[in-house]
Amino acid sequence: SAIGECYRNFRTALLLSRAEHPPRITLITSALSREGKTVTSVNTAVMLAQLGGKTVLIDADLRRARCHRLLSIENHLGLTEVLTGSRELREVLRPTGIEHLDFISAGAIPPNPTELLGSRRMAETLRHLEQDYEYVVIDSSPVLPVSDSLLLARLVDGVVIVANAAATPRQQVRIACVRVEYSQGRLLGLVLNRIKLHSPDYHPYYHGGYYYTVQNDQDGGQPH
Repeated sequence: SAIGECYRNFRTALLLSRAEHPPRITLITSALSREGKTVTSVNTAVMLAQLGGKTVLIDADLRRARCHRLLSIENHLGLTEVLTGSRELREVLRPTGIEHLDFISAGAIPPNPTELLGSRRMAETLRHLEQDYEYVVIDSSPVLPVSDSLLLARLVDGVVIVANAAATPRQQVRIACVRVEYSQGRLLGLVLNRIKLHSPDYHPYYHGGYYYTVQNDQDGGQPH
């Protein structure tokens, strides 16, 4: 499909975003909610898995988990249970039915998501996954409402911000980019969806790195 081809092109841009080596752990977030970040996260993980390397998708949006719905997988035990110590990592890793792609759902909604995501156990979890998987893709909460993604940004190889170009004010996107960089995160670039290529609002979104357009469905859709 045309959308699938967009994601394949984005995959190439992502892998070439760092000259020294491709990012292995990538955090995908947005400035605000309903930007299309979850659809982008799932499809990015699928596209990386299609390269043949073991890939794992983590739903780290502990406030509004949605990855499991797109993958049609039950959100029972997941990241929350690992971070609270009630389950081992191996107990929450699930196959997706897509070759080379595993999944860790968010799990229960905790009372203290920011504390859990900023914990030493979270950093250790990513280090363990990096040993077993070639690519780790993390879907996380929006940057502006809460600080969850900013805590994760310093633990990953790079951050991609997804923006709904038809709705999100440019200034909000710029603020999100600056916050990621101030948190010691490495901003790889932006993914813009719902945009007309010849729109006057296209270029002003650019904020270093690359920017790429994906015409996706911000509220749903299946992996391509």
